[in-house]
Amino acid sequence: MRAYPLFLILLLVGCSPPPTTEITQRDFRVLRVIDGDTFTGWYDGEETSVRLAAFDAPAPGEEGGPEAKAALEKLILGKVVRLEFPGPRKRDHFGRLRARVSVEGKTVNPSVQPGPPGSGLSAPRRALPDAR
Repeated sequence: MRAYPLFLILLLVGCSPPPTTEITQRDFRVLRVIDGDTFTGWYDGEETSVRLAAFDAPAPGEEGGPEAKAALEKLILGKVVRLEFPGPRKRDHFGRLRARVSVEGKTVNPSVQPGPPGSGLSAPRRALPDAR
């Protein structure tokens, strides 16, 4: 009778799915910049929006919005960037990918935070937690 439990265990182990590797980072070509914290590019065969993680730039119609967009365009437009997904949820409640972004080995997210006056790098309204 001991062979039956051993057989059952071997059967269950053999039927379990193979371990999966979760994608935590990916290269991404930037097609257009929507505003100071959101841009688009190709992801899994379709144009997808990406939101900079833990950062909230002024909206286009707000003070500093056009400068924030211009600063992000200067950094990433037309370039291949590296997306790094900070948590298990890759998308926010709008369906945008949420990622830390780097280009040519330099992190973008802190680069668009406050800069000297006239630099086009406007202050975020608030920092967003990665868990958003």
